[in-house]
Amino acid sequence: MNILGRLMMVSALAAVVTLTPCAVFASPWNLADDFSKGNTPESAWSYGSTNTLYSTFNKFSGTAWDHENAGLKIWSSAPEVLPFVAYNPTDKPITVYNTVYMPSLAVLMHPGAAGQYAVVNWTAPAVGDYSINAVFSPLDVHGTSTDVHIFSGSTPYFNGIVHDIYGTAKVSDSQFVKYMTAGQVLSFAVGMDNKGNNEDYYWDSTRLDLKITSVAPEASSLAMLLPGLLPLGIVLKRRKK
Repeated sequence: MNILGRLMMVSALAAVVTLTPCAVFASPWNLADDFSKGNTPESAWSYGSTNTLYSTFNKFSGTAWDHENAGLKIWSSAPEVLPFVAYNPTDKPITVYNTVYMPSLAVLMHPGAAGQYAVVNWTAPAVGDYSINAVFSPLDVHGTSTDVHIFSGSTPYFNGIVHDIYGTAKVSDSQFVKYMTAGQVLSFAVGMDNKGNNEDYYWDSTRLDLKITSVAPEASSLAMLLPGLLPLGIVLKRRKK
């Protein structure tokens, strides 16, 4: 094959790489596993709050604090202030505020007294398809009642209610695969349920189990490029003759 043919072949391969989304990162992002790295510049995770569902994100600053030396890592605007995002890094369950049973290695979110949302943000590191597996569940023995949401910017992807100690709002892995651009932010929010179930912030501790995985392209996506590459192959064959 001459130089021109080689250049055309390299261009074809480059087109496949450029046009086909691919999985750049082999390891998934797990909110609980990554919690200690969150709210740092090098992390994809950040914790904070919004005054309303789609309003400005206020990232919690400072360092994580604990409640009554229970062993938790809690992020909020100030110690003992709602809303907050908390994590139990220990190997045993912890009971806090007398009513919240927090399992080992669990992440808890609690809305604010003035209706603020507790928010966990995840920033996509690269363009591609991502599988989102998120489960919101109640943690307060009095019966949690919260509204829960997943969105990007002002575009909603999921809205649900966590109500009753037996209630669970769930986004299944098979139903939630989203195409993300590099730097796009996906938000997970917990607010006090205002749908008539329990319109206050009491007993609203809500667990979030969250795993995000980059999705490799299917073979069909590569097959779609073949018709465009066929003329290139004909040209190369003719030049070889």
